[in-house]
Amino acid sequence: MNDLLLLQAASPEVAAAIADTKFIVDNLWLLISTALVMIMHLGFSAVETGFTQSKNTVNILFKNLMIICIGLLSYYILGFNTMYPGDFNGFFALGGPLDVTAGDPSQM
Repeated sequence: MNDLLLLQAASPEVAAAIADTKFIVDNLWLLISTALVMIMHLGFSAVETGFTQSKNTVNILFKNLMIICIGLLSYYILGFNTMYPGDFNGFFALGGPLDVTAGDPSQM
């Protein structure tokens, strides 16, 4: 709510700069969080491999690699279009019709 009041009180140039900065910071945090999750998968692989027999190491590592691949493909198909709905990515754009804050209210 505080951000909304700040954007309404500011000039259009300042409001655009604030919106751009918020977008950059949000995406930077998303990138850092993604890197931390990828590092967590390395730790899971090490723990699971340590608890199994050495003959099963390849299976455990392959399973953890497949988890990452399935997650990346799911994000590619559904996640990005849900996060950034718009005209450039209309394929499975679930966020578009469900997002009540996007766009001009008079055109809804």
